[in-house]
Amino acid sequence: MATMRCTFICLLGTVIVWSCTFSRYLLHMSPPWYANDIHSGRQRNTNAIINERKHIPDNDTSERATTVHDSRKKFGVFNPNVSAIHAVEESYSPSTRGSALNISEKSMSEHGLAKTRRYLLPLLKYGPPGPNSLYNSLRFAVNVALHQNRSLVAVPIRRHMKDRPMKNHREYIPFDETFDVAELSKLVPIVSLESYRNDCGRRVSLDSLVHLDGIKLKWTLTNLARNGVDPDAKEHYLSVTLPLYLKVLDINLPLFENFDIEIPKMFERFYSSEAIRCLVMFLRDAQGVYNVVDYHAETYPKIDEHMTRAPYIHKMADDAKSFICSGRPYGALHWRNMTGEPCKRDPAVCERPQRLLREHLATIARKTEAFLKSNNVSCLYISCPLLGCDAVHAFEKVIPEVITRVNISNSVDAVSKFRDDNYVIALVEQEIAIRAAVFIKNRWSNWSMFVEYARNVKGKPTISLSDIPGIPEELNHVPELIRR
Repeated sequence: MATMRCTFICLLGTVIVWSCTFSRYLLHMSPPWYANDIHSGRQRNTNAIINERKHIPDNDTSERATTVHDSRKKFGVFNPNVSAIHAVEESYSPSTRGSALNISEKSMSEHGLAKTRRYLLPLLKYGPPGPNSLYNSLRFAVNVALHQNRSLVAVPIRRHMKDRPMKNHREYIPFDETFDVAELSKLVPIVSLESYRNDCGRRVSLDSLVHLDGIKLKWTLTNLARNGVDPDAKEHYLSVTLPLYLKVLDINLPLFENFDIEIPKMFERFYSSEAIRCLVMFLRDAQGVYNVVDYHAETYPKIDEHMTRAPYIHKMADDAKSFICSGRPYGALHWRNMTGEPCKRDPAVCERPQRLLREHLATIARKTEAFLKSNNVSCLYISCPLLGCDAVHAFEKVIPEVITRVNISNSVDAVSKFRDDNYVIALVEQEIAIRAAVFIKNRWSNWSMFVEYARNVKGKPTISLSDIPGIPEELNHVPELIRR
């Protein structure tokens, strides 16, 4: 009888070992088998792609596996320098986050917050939106990670679409070159993509995916890089969305049998998502992410306190501040409009705001000067797109000293190294605006919005250009002034 028991226990142990081995096989699957065909531009039948979808483990050395792994190299899978992120991963302590929000360990336990590491992988809308739209998405993701006791996966940021064709510029910027990882990790733990993939695997299951727009399906998930084209949802998802996130994040997103059913289900899943350990979330861009889900809005001031720019950006902004107006208090204006910029729409749409600007530009400059004077400021820093800085001349006629990126690029050594990198210069200019005595924002701009977030935390005043006394009323409701 004892011999039979030993035999049974040995057999049971063998089954368990093989089960664990097979589970690891499923968690570490290779990129989709159809990656080569999509990237090479061959059009394939959607159903055929679904039927042929196969995964190959990383340690498979067969000819077929070699072909698929080579396709990952061909895709140019994003692989940032994660040393800074790894450093904060090692130093992070859960008690640090609790104290940052004055949340006790007891209350954290009562909310069912797990002791093991839980993840939030934010899927940004890597399409037409500019970087500041993506920053808003990440700001929302930080809030979710905070209240669900998750580690936020540091994903790269895509450049503005106008910068992407420039030579020697990376299309995707590492997370830690935009945000101060050490500072943000005081609020939520920040982990690398590598850590997420090692713990959760490359394959994203349908049950772990949340999509924050169950209504405008073709405006988000399926049209991330549509460039004005509105293709069939499933075909676009297969030919654009799946390869995009395989390339950038090195993950395999799931396939859907029925988009009309699955997408609304994923939206509803957000409200019960705390139970998902490795949560993957498609995010709305810009302010829309806040409109879709009203989620702990009271926490955003604390998030804005910690979601600051990378240290090298702060250093350049400090150097620039010493140069601007010789260290005197200055105002900052975000000038984003159609002066000097080509019309990307029907000329009839652009004609009215362009005409209004031409007619009232001198008045805008005079009223801005009067407003600055009322705040004891006689110097103005203007942040404007390279093609939109024609208006600066109008301000120079009435304001004693006007500074732009051209001035700081020529005179501040640290900034001059990045004079042709619009992504970095934009971050520096935002920090310059945060440090200003008064900030004049563009009410429709995400760039201005992020400056205002930081200024609110510091108790600094911000005003919309259209709210300055004396600005012509007819200019107050013309979003086309910036929406080209």
